[in-house]
Amino acid sequence: MQQFAAQFGIDLLAFSILSNHFHLILCSRPDVVLTWDDEEVARRWMMLCPHHRKADGTPMEPTQPEINAIAKCPIKLAEVRQRLSNVSWWMRLLCQRVAQRANQEDEESGGFSRIVFVRLV
Repeated sequence: MQQFAAQFGIDLLAFSILSNHFHLILCSRPDVVLTWDDEEVARRWMMLCPHHRKADGTPMEPTQPEINAIAKCPIKLAEVRQRLSNVSWWMRLLCQRVAQRANQEDEESGGFSRIVFVRLV
């Protein structure tokens, strides 16, 4: 979770992982995201939502054309910049990864639900 949070402009202040759910204390940091240049914003997003993955499932570094597709498009760039400090997007992508990993471990597919409690500060 800490590595995942590092890609966002969100501080993970505390967490507790229990057997069937987790608790988080998060702080959105749009001020931090505003300090990142356009290519850094695009690179971070492409690492979170990559077009290509390595054989082990980790994201491949984005290519310059992939970065430019975001960095050179003011509308897409603004959208991605906002998402990188948005707790809802953080939770969406985190829960997606948890579900994918749980399904992989259980050799299952399809829907997966967890109740998540988030406290914003």
